[in-house]
Amino acid sequence: YLDHMKSSADHLLELVTDLLDFYKLDSNKVAVNRIAFSPADLFTAVCTGFEPVAAAKGIELRCTLAAELSGQVAGDPSRVRQIAENLLSNAIKFTEVGFVTLSARIVEEDADSVLARFEVEDTGSGIDAAVIGRLFSAFEQADSSTTRKSGGTGLGLAITKKLAELMGGDAGVR
Repeated sequence: YLDHMKSSADHLLELVTDLLDFYKLDSNKVAVNRIAFSPADLFTAVCTGFEPVAAAKGIELRCTLAAELSGQVAGDPSRVRQIAENLLSNAIKFTEVGFVTLSARIVEEDADSVLARFEVEDTGSGIDAAVIGRLFSAFEQADSSTTRKSGGTGLGLAITKKLAELMGGDAGVR
């Protein structure tokens, strides 16, 4: 009973946190912090954190990081981490067999900014083309029967897109 109560409380906390994040983003109440961090260390930590979840499902988690990510960049590591965690969480949640890969590299760099690109690829069942256009909208879910089994509110990808845009980037799917 205690394990079930803890699991339910953790799920409720996740839902409330997503709602609060979405509200703050929608109200332009989120600030981007620029501090020095290592993207390689951040992405490695994110992958390491998801290894037990992937292993429990019997899927392989791969982390492919370009060498240039080992240096320091200025940005908001907590927001970058939140995006990576949202994407990895969804990929693992909706992949039954095979693998999930997080890959990252620097695509553009000048004196004032660095543009990193990170992608999550998986061997999940895929997303219907009709759903892709609304996938990053709030409270949208690709498949209600799968989502009912896996949980979620349909806010993770909306939050991901808003955070990416707040930091001068974008989020998409193919």
